[in-house]
Amino acid sequence: MITTDEKHKNEVKEFYDVTSPFWRDLWGIHVHHGYWKTGKESKEIAQNQLTEELAERVGIRNGMNILDVGCGMGGSSIWLAKKYNAQTIGITLSPVQVDIATKTATKERELILNLLLWMQKKPLLIVFLILFGQSKQYLTLATLKTFLF
Repeated sequence: MITTDEKHKNEVKEFYDVTSPFWRDLWGIHVHHGYWKTGKESKEIAQNQLTEELAERVGIRNGMNILDVGCGMGGSSIWLAKKYNAQTIGITLSPVQVDIATKTATKERELILNLLLWMQKKPLLIVFLILFGQSKQYLTLATLKTFLF
């Protein structure tokens, strides 16, 4: 098992808390850059093409449960939820990224977003759940643990 001390977790959290609003304004909600098939695509199309290419390579299908570890601002999770009618859970250390993902998913209006704060013995793990196409759904801690483990 890989462990990371609290100092490094806090450094990562602080880095993304500070830089994510600027990154979003410059690049959009995807933290990754993109996949330019022709070289003429916009950054938004290239970002979606990268997510689509990776989804195809790992065999994502309609209705799957997807765990997006290091989800950033939720760009890939939201895209996968919409494209594959999937239930996605994004995990990030950054409350700022959770806030951006929440606002973005809420704007989509097709998605429902629930925020969970999940405390373990030491670290605080911020998890958001994006559900596609359902009127209301609540996720319990027991359900989350079943999904993650």
